[in-house]
Amino acid sequence: MPSLPPAEEFRAFLKRINSNNYLLNKQLQHICSLHGMRSNGVKAELQRRLIEAITKAFTQGDATTYREIEQSVIREKAGLGSGTRGYAASTTPTPATTQQQVRNAHAPIGQPSSMGGNISGVQQNGQQNYGSYSGTNGLLPVPPSPTSASFGLSFKHSPFYRVVDRVGNIHVCEPMEHHRFSINVGIQAQENPLLQQCTRDKSLRVMVFCATSNVDAQNISFPHQSELKVNGEDVKANLRGLKNKPGSTRPVDITDLLRLKIAAYRNSLEFTYALTKTRFYLAIFVCKVVANEHLLQAISTRKISKDSVIRELTRKANDADIELSSQVLSLKCPLSYMRLVTPVRATTCTHVQCFDADSYLQLQQQGPQWMCPVCSKPAPYERLAVDEYVRDILDSTSKGVEQVDIEPNGHWSVHGPVEAEAEQSENQHDTFELDDDEVSISDVHALRKQDSETPTTLAPRTPVSGVSREPSSMPRSGGTKRAHEVIDLTLSDDDDDEPPQPAHKRRQLARPDGEPTPPS
Repeated sequence: MPSLPPAEEFRAFLKRINSNNYLLNKQLQHICSLHGMRSNGVKAELQRRLIEAITKAFTQGDATTYREIEQSVIREKAGLGSGTRGYAASTTPTPATTQQQVRNAHAPIGQPSSMGGNISGVQQNGQQNYGSYSGTNGLLPVPPSPTSASFGLSFKHSPFYRVVDRVGNIHVCEPMEHHRFSINVGIQAQENPLLQQCTRDKSLRVMVFCATSNVDAQNISFPHQSELKVNGEDVKANLRGLKNKPGSTRPVDITDLLRLKIAAYRNSLEFTYALTKTRFYLAIFVCKVVANEHLLQAISTRKISKDSVIRELTRKANDADIELSSQVLSLKCPLSYMRLVTPVRATTCTHVQCFDADSYLQLQQQGPQWMCPVCSKPAPYERLAVDEYVRDILDSTSKGVEQVDIEPNGHWSVHGPVEAEAEQSENQHDTFELDDDEVSISDVHALRKQDSETPTTLAPRTPVSGVSREPSSMPRSGGTKRAHEVIDLTLSDDDDDEPPQPAHKRRQLARPDGEPTPPS
């Protein structure tokens, strides 16, 4: 547990804060912003706010707050504040290093410290860097690239973004079992230089993170009943992730809803939650987004060699405990059902079947799970590699081939039934042609009449002279064309010499044009 310093050290600390040569105006702004105080105003106002906060923590016995502010001052003085302004759950320095670091941090900028080196807080391109140390004992190395752990909250690594800086404080969301509660956060571009860069660099994004603990690396997790608003507008984002899939929630990108071009504009973020039995921690970070194209390029440099795949197949074939026969390899991605473009699998997977890298990355970007779609075992980004054995098969086959047979010795061949059916289908398509010369108008009428007429049991009549009654469905002899049916329309219906026909129902004959002839 942290403890308060003696009164003499407390008064000396306040005296250093009030000194005009101790902290720069920018450093004071960083410290005030980190601890929830207003960061605008002249240097005297910033010093007054900081002294009041330190005095309040000391008089109320709040050792944690006191040590957090003290540590912020130490890091800003050492030139480390602009990159790592947040702290882990326990921010109290160990007794073995506290006094030495305090003395070094309290030394004027550019003066030698008791470490035997020179601590300098220089600025490059208008931004303060981590500082540099040139000495022989190496007690103050240059810190590495900051991670989320450097800013008070630690989240599990994601290849899609990299945490650059935290905006404002970490907000504690206390349990609310029966009521709703809202947290309001103000965001101004002038308080953080990176916010102004977001308007020019589209790869810098402002994201909202939330976790159930501030210890160790956490999954992103928002309260089940929660919502976000930025400048009064609802943020349309999935705050729950996939059902019963912890770790599938993504940080919420609010960049497009912020008004950052006006540096003094105060953006409002409202986070409302309810029905929680546990504590949550909310924070806003500026992140550097990595495009999928760069991730694919990195995956392409990691390869599973063709020889290693064949050796593994041969080893399994020679294993007496494993009965191995030929297996069918699909050249389609199990996620997109499209032909593989970049065949990958995890280096820990024991199967030959691959999935497409781009499809897999898009799926993980929507809901990160990092599970192999073939064997359901972990397949994190760092373990993905291109299978050169499968890539060689893809390069050696046409795009119409969907499956291949793999023998235990590693030899492969196009899957037979699929190839035969494809060739047969193509042959049928190529040979199905119509000869227009073999179709006559009478054939069309006869076929139309045959399809439309219903069978009848009436006795056949004596054919009328001059009209051919040969059925159109009669087979042709010798493959020659059948003579066209000819109807003599010059016959007279007023022939008085014919004997009168008996009075009974007569079947109407159809003319070639489809119209019935009137009964005679």
